[in-house]
Amino acid sequence: MSFIAAEYYNRGEEVSSHVDKNFSEVQAQWKQNIVLDNSDPPASTFGIKIEDSRFFQLPSWDKVILEGFGYKNSFFAGIGQGWSFSLIGVIICLMGLYLAWEQQGINSLIKDMKILVPVSLLLFSVILGSHIYFNILNYQLNVQFAKGEYSPVVNTSQALIRLYPPLQGDEEFLERLARAELYTDTADPGLVNFIQGLENYKDSNFLEAENSFKKSLHSQPNRFLIRGYLVAAILNQGINYFNQPNTRNAATAADFFEKVFKIFPGHVEALYDLMLARVVNGEFQKSAEVAKQIIDGQKYFQQPGIGLMGQAYVHLTWAEYNKGDINKTWERYRQSVDTKAWDKSGVEKK
Repeated sequence: MSFIAAEYYNRGEEVSSHVDKNFSEVQAQWKQNIVLDNSDPPASTFGIKIEDSRFFQLPSWDKVILEGFGYKNSFFAGIGQGWSFSLIGVIICLMGLYLAWEQQGINSLIKDMKILVPVSLLLFSVILGSHIYFNILNYQLNVQFAKGEYSPVVNTSQALIRLYPPLQGDEEFLERLARAELYTDTADPGLVNFIQGLENYKDSNFLEAENSFKKSLHSQPNRFLIRGYLVAAILNQGINYFNQPNTRNAATAADFFEKVFKIFPGHVEALYDLMLARVVNGEFQKSAEVAKQIIDGQKYFQQPGIGLMGQAYVHLTWAEYNKGDINKTWERYRQSVDTKAWDKSGVEKK
C-alpha cells in the first residue's frame, strides 16, 4: 500500500510540474479558441399563431399540443422522477381503493367518473377554446392593420392585453400595437421606446437598443418582455467584447455580464458567460465564486443541467489547483465528470 501511495504521489508531482510548465500556453489557447454564442431574445409566450386556413386542418394541430400547451417528450424528465413516481403511486392507490370495495367500489368508480370526465372535458375545452379564440382575434387584428383600420386595432389590442396576459410577451403583438398608436396619435412612450429598441437590436446596435429598452422599462416596469430584451442587449455587448479576435477584452466583457444581475438576478446565461470571462482573464478565484453561484442555483431545478454543472465544477477544479490543494483538485475534477460525485453541501457560500 505504501508503494502505491508513493507512486500516486510521484505521478501527482509530475502532473503538477507539467501543468505549471505549460500553463501559459494553455491559457493562450483559451483566449484564442473560446467563443461565446450571441444571446437570443426571449421567446414569445404567445406560441400559437394562425397564419392561414391550414391551421384548422388536423395535421396542423400538433402545434396546439406542442406550442399551445407546451408539451414535450422530456416533460417528465423536466419535472423530476419524484413527481412522476408520486403520480403513479397515487393512481395505484386509487385503483387499489376502488378494487377493495368490490362491487361497491365499481359503482363508486362509475359515479366518480361521471363527474370527473365531464369536468375534465369542460376544462380542456375552455383552455383549448381560449387559445383558438384569441388566435382568431390576433389574426383579425393583422387583417385590420393591413387595411389601415388603426383605431379598432388599438382598442381591441388594449382590451386583449387585459383579458389574455400571454399577449404581453409577444413581440409582434406589441410592435403592431405601437405602430397603430403612432398612426392614431395615441402613442404610449414606453411602447415607442420598445419599438426603437427592437429596430436597433435587429440591426445589432446593442448600445442604442439598451438605452431604448431602459427608457421603455422605466415607463412600464412590469413588462417582462422589455426586461428580457434589455438583458439580451447587455449580454450581446459583453459577448462582442469577448469574441473580438485581436482585441479580446475579457475584463470589459465581465463588467457587462455583471450589469445583467441588477436587472435579472441569477441570470444563468450571464453567470455562465461571466465564469468564462473570469477564467480567460486569469481570475480563477472569481471564476470559482461564479461557479459556486451556478451550482447553488441549480439546486432549485428538478433536473440540474449536467453540462452546466460539469463546467462549473471544472472551474472549481482550476481554482483549487491554483491554490495548491491537489486533493481538493482531484475531488472537484471527479465532480465535473461524475454526477454521482456531486456534493451539494460541499460548495461553501461566501
